[in-house]
Amino acid sequence: MTLTETAYAKINLYLHVVGKRADGYHLLDSLVCFTRFGDQVYLQPHAHKDSLQVIGPFAQDLPDNAENLILKILPLLRQFLGISAHFSITLDKRIPIAAGLGGGSADAAAIIRAVLKSHNVPLSAITTDAPHFIQHIVKFGADIPVCLHSKPAHMQGIGENITLVDMGVKNIPCLLVNNRVPCQTSAVFQSFHLPYQTAASAKTYARITEKKALLLQLLSQKNALETAAMNLVPTLKQLKSDLNALPNVEMVRLTGSGGTFFAIFANNDLTKNAAKKLAKTHPDLWITASALRA
Repeated sequence: MTLTETAYAKINLYLHVVGKRADGYHLLDSLVCFTRFGDQVYLQPHAHKDSLQVIGPFAQDLPDNAENLILKILPLLRQFLGISAHFSITLDKRIPIAAGLGGGSADAAAIIRAVLKSHNVPLSAITTDAPHFIQHIVKFGADIPVCLHSKPAHMQGIGENITLVDMGVKNIPCLLVNNRVPCQTSAVFQSFHLPYQTAASAKTYARITEKKALLLQLLSQKNALETAAMNLVPTLKQLKSDLNALPNVEMVRLTGSGGTFFAIFANNDLTKNAAKKLAKTHPDLWITASALRA
């Protein structure tokens, strides 16, 4: 039997850097949501060994060997669950690489969910009952814990502290745009300069029920890594300017450590129209119209 999971693309509606640990990891404060767009992963039992086949538009950018995050996670998961099963995995890679969309973490989280389902183990066995496992996997990818849920969440620490948020405003249309230039997370963090930002309250977003109020709240915050990413990839500055010039756009912001921007519009039709207009003037861009999952 083949199990299928979607690895939903992540966006940071805001991202603050609030400090730094003694071991060099930066402390984060972020409101994370997920789009309806993502990679697809397919998992089947295998008798003797783990295998990974990568297909899709970004397959050439991703290793299918032992360096792939998926294959690194499986031995840890086997040890945690006390199982000996191996798996044959196919990854349909649709999310750009090093794009600030949490693609690698989302893929790893999707595989974890699929393996748990294959053994009738609830997700809470990891997310609630095994903080030590979460502490371990977050070092492979800071977004893995939040991607396990793939629901709106307040993310803190280095990514391990997750509080789910019942957003008062749901199903927000958004446009994802990437200029196909990778932004390496480590390099962006190394280029980040003080001051640190303050943490926000997740409860604020649960209380907001009107989109206008939500946008005003988000505009009072920022992505603290945006300047560092733009310094490393200067073409991002012009791309942001072009996105802000689109008709009916309500907000434009970089997600994660870059280099994908999300642009928010009033409805799906306006989002799709913006995608068509941008594709005509910028045929080299990666552009996807989507919406945020509740």
